[in-house]
Amino acid sequence: MDEAIRQALEQKAREAGLVPKPGKHRDTSPKAVAARKAGLDAVADDIAKMPVLDPRTPREIMDDLNAL
Repeated sequence: MDEAIRQALEQKAREAGLVPKPGKHRDTSPKAVAARKAGLDAVADDIAKMPVLDPRTPREIMDDLNAL
């Protein structure tokens, strides 16, 4: 499950242009930083709009996972 979530988040970050291409250095100019921030904000907005499919609280979910 953790791996699937990590892969999905990485894919979303690549699609939003938030991850530099292999072998390239990250552009640290103010314009590039602002663009990455806007991209991160857009991804966060997309995640926030997703439906909550599990009615348990985060604590209840973590307690159930820790019980495994």
